[in-house]
Amino acid sequence: MTVLYSCEEVFGEHLTGRGHPERPARLDAVDAGIAAHHLRDLLLPIEGRPATDDELQAVHPPEYLATIERFCANGGGHIDSDTVLSSRSEELARRGSGILLSAIERLSGGLGTAAFVAVRPPGHHATSDVAMGFCVYNHIAVAAAKLREGGERVVVVDIDAHHGNGTQDIFFDEPGVLYVSWHQSPHYPYSGGVHESGGAGAPGTTINVPLPAGATGEHYRRSIAELVAPAIESFGADWMLISAGFDAHRSDPLCDLALTSGDVGDITADLRSLVPTGRVAALLEGGYDLNALADCSAAMVASLGGVQLHPEAPTSGGPGSEFVDVAVEAQDGPVGFDRRAHGLASDLSAVVQDIEGRVVGRHVGHQNRGRPGRHAGEQVRELFAQRAAQIRVGTRLAEELIVGVEMQGVGLPDLAVGDAVQDRVGDGR
Repeated sequence: MTVLYSCEEVFGEHLTGRGHPERPARLDAVDAGIAAHHLRDLLLPIEGRPATDDELQAVHPPEYLATIERFCANGGGHIDSDTVLSSRSEELARRGSGILLSAIERLSGGLGTAAFVAVRPPGHHATSDVAMGFCVYNHIAVAAAKLREGGERVVVVDIDAHHGNGTQDIFFDEPGVLYVSWHQSPHYPYSGGVHESGGAGAPGTTINVPLPAGATGEHYRRSIAELVAPAIESFGADWMLISAGFDAHRSDPLCDLALTSGDVGDITADLRSLVPTGRVAALLEGGYDLNALADCSAAMVASLGGVQLHPEAPTSGGPGSEFVDVAVEAQDGPVGFDRRAHGLASDLSAVVQDIEGRVVGRHVGHQNRGRPGRHAGEQVRELFAQRAAQIRVGTRLAEELIVGVEMQGVGLPDLAVGDAVQDRVGDGR
């Protein structure tokens, strides 16, 4: 088996500034992981190209492309508090989409059995007309739209620890694209509840599996077996595109899930078996611990090439089983439990957003993204105890949600956190 591979040095010229987690060294780490685990013989390096205007405009309107081009031509800067562009960022984002398209073209022509491309900036948070979450052009969406033009049915699987709100939004009413996401919840961008299951024109074509802080690999694999595999079979996917974010690793500085690189390898193997050989392409999204990024990239590439690689042992025993139950039940049909559980999670998400709004305005800087202060733990526990009693949600599920909050704290101002939580508790919301 041969994996088409791209990790071009030129993406180092997307400059985000000192201390930003989405930094040029990330692609160096990817390539170092491939070398350290002796995977070069599996790979066929490919050259990319820029995506054309027509290809990008299948997802992003012309006025959005023009805005990004002007912004970068004027030197770039912060397009929001997290997302930084430099003079070459538009050119490189366009090239990132084009490289994925090139990989798919080669796979379609019978060259290679899978593809892995590492590009910067990433893409899955970008909506059709909003750059956010480090993302500018939604590469996976551009590729899926191109495949749809040819009549292909596409499943997008997103294993980044942050929900791919942009990809979901773009295809929410598209019946020919099935979107599946595993992500930490509650966490940035505060979307991806189990109730978000597709628009009126495409019911059931969005599957979200929100997971609590500390979730381990067996919950991903169980949800693949019980939920995702049957959905993909029923959908009849011709292609699988993987948003390969590796910030679900237990060492990642921005998230609190507990996967290892061994889990990534096993999850990839489970996923690639669900579509025909030669019809899987993965693109790097998040992942901000360099050692974890190196090992996870290697584990995924090896698995795409039919080789099991466990740089670390797979994990089990963490929280998350009830969350998978909720996701499975939500897909089985109308049930009350998943709605009530989502209401509980929504209360927590609202608290977190109140905290963010009071402390730093609309957005939070990347170091504190979605992480309430530890001092809020008891007040959050009180809130959840009240809500769990009101809606009769199982106590273990409530406890996992509470633990998820307490594990995320990094010390935002205690007064602001306390006020935000007290507002929610005090008025009965």
